[in-house]
Amino acid sequence: VGGGTDPGHMLDLAIGLLVEATGAERGLLVLLDEEGEPTETAARNLRDEELSGPRFSYSRRLVQAAASERQPVLIPDALNDPRFAEAESVATLAIRSVLAVPVLGEREGDPPVLAVLYLDDRTQTGRFDPEARELARRLSAELAPAFRLARERARLEQDVAGLRSRVQEADLAAATAELVGASAPLRQLIDTIARAARTELPVLIEGESGAGKELVARAIHAAGRRKRGPFVGESCAALADSLLERELFGHVQGAFTGADQDRPGILQAASGGTLFLDEVNSMSPALQAKLLRALQEKQIRPVGSERLLKVDVRVIAASNEPLTALVEQGRFRQDLYYRLAVMPVRVPPLRERPDDVPLLVDHFVRKHGEEGAAPVFADAALRTLSAYPWPGNVRELENTVRRALALRVDRVLVRHLPVEVRASAKDARPGAAPLPAEETSLPEALERLERELIERALRAVQGNVSQAARRLGIERTKLGRRIKALGIEAGKAKRREED
Repeated sequence: VGGGTDPGHMLDLAIGLLVEATGAERGLLVLLDEEGEPTETAARNLRDEELSGPRFSYSRRLVQAAASERQPVLIPDALNDPRFAEAESVATLAIRSVLAVPVLGEREGDPPVLAVLYLDDRTQTGRFDPEARELARRLSAELAPAFRLARERARLEQDVAGLRSRVQEADLAAATAELVGASAPLRQLIDTIARAARTELPVLIEGESGAGKELVARAIHAAGRRKRGPFVGESCAALADSLLERELFGHVQGAFTGADQDRPGILQAASGGTLFLDEVNSMSPALQAKLLRALQEKQIRPVGSERLLKVDVRVIAASNEPLTALVEQGRFRQDLYYRLAVMPVRVPPLRERPDDVPLLVDHFVRKHGEEGAAPVFADAALRTLSAYPWPGNVRELENTVRRALALRVDRVLVRHLPVEVRASAKDARPGAAPLPAEETSLPEALERLERELIERALRAVQGNVSQAARRLGIERTKLGRRIKALGIEAGKAKRREED
């Protein structure tokens, strides 16, 4: 018992030996926590329901007596002992003979009593004699090192678990650094990424184009168990069927004209890591069947080869259309859908998280702006950007920010934004409120008013510059110069009115 390396095994062995040596009906090793409260760690001849049930499974008063006195307690007949006459557990369990021996702490920092060896018998009095008490006392002395080892191991395991948790949190934070925002939909997405990263199950990411599906796939890989392996991505919509098959499975020399050497496919290249299949919804039915077989058998056959090759890869697929709808339409195999969608992930479109737009703007300004020369986006411009529905999602917003940076202005105002973005804001529509506070300088106000009057006149005459000049009471050439200076396109003004 004293020389064992597994504390749990040592404790089980000790209580078993003591029960057999003394002939006790039941035995329990009661471990005491730092506050001296009992917790069961090993038992013999006690049913699980007795240990976990609400009723007494043993006499806690006898255990407390042994712990407080720090001496063995031997009771030949507990039912008739005046010290325990009022103990409900003794009467309820009809306990007769009891032996309780404390396991004392030996080193500085140990609790005074580490545990109590508890034996009882409900069939006869006088079950335990002084010899049994001495055996239990000697055995308890051998258990102190085992308890110390168990406590140290528990502390180390807790420390290791804490370190692992912090490493996982750091990995997740680094992996999701490009997923900028603080909205509830984005927090929910990051929680889903964290759950997916803890497994190696296939993942299906669904979301609109430009929403960031590949960023999500990379985050799952970077925060997961395969982060040291390769991440290989391929768009299923970018290649014809025959080319995509070769890209996925590879080919051998002579498989087709121009195949002058063996070439491994991306399923082999991603072995040990993650394969990201973007726009998997565009894959043909024939190729879907081959991919399904490869995923089921974890083997591939290169084009032109008779030999099967094993692959170890986690597949993350992405679709910009709901695959369930494609399954109902017969355009996507149901069995492949179930194989891919073990862990589904939905990437919310940007219009569902407008509060993240200002944070994303700041992120893209720092990402694409020149150091020391990054412009500031006016509050009105940020409100306009947040009001826009962003059909192209985050990708469209990033391009809009890059376009604003290309203007090389110190302050990005509403008028610097694309026409379609400005049209979505209330203060960019005819009859809107006056200029916001951020743009109330006289030159800016005059320029904005001039722009709105010219655009309104052009819309009223379907883009005819001559008629617009007459409505405004100025010469056509002067209006033409102002249209050019303000960057107004008559054709676009006409189309906006038609829209």
